[in-house]
Amino acid sequence: MKFKEWICEILSGEAKIREARSIIQPTGAMASNQSFVGFEEGRSITCSPLFKGDSYFQWCHQMEFFIKALDFDLWEIIEEGFVEGHKKKKNRSSKDMGKAKLNAKAMHTLLCGLNDDVSKNVSSCKSAKEMWKKLEKLYKKEEMKCAKVDDKSAHEEPEYEIKGELHAHMRGHLKKEA
Repeated sequence: MKFKEWICEILSGEAKIREARSIIQPTGAMASNQSFVGFEEGRSITCSPLFKGDSYFQWCHQMEFFIKALDFDLWEIIEEGFVEGHKKKKNRSSKDMGKAKLNAKAMHTLLCGLNDDVSKNVSSCKSAKEMWKKLEKLYKKEEMKCAKVDDKSAHEEPEYEIKGELHAHMRGHLKKEA
């Protein structure tokens, strides 16, 4: 387990709390409090969801809500994008400087939600929007391919991608019926 994942796990408390509950028996006031019986710990609000390269759609929605809850302006930077001008630092307006800071924070937030293998794919991006779009392009497409393969195996009818093949198949099918 990598250090970043370990820290997130500790902060979220999922594994450690479950382990502690199995070892330590509650005493005193906690023993009489039955309001937590039957409930598991939720996710942490301090750690972003971690994307490992699979379940893109689930991660995507969780990350969107995480970023919006953290700072709605971060999400706007991801959606609208930010292009850093060629101006020198001293010539930048405070508005441009604020957007540059938001972009950096959004990029950092996204990178914190990616494991090392996935982050390699977006490390060259210059903006948070570019990172988000590249992840979408790489992983949404891959997940959709997997879904299509699953769908195709469930259907017995062949799929025709070329119109000519479909027409030929239909004509052959109609001739058989006639």
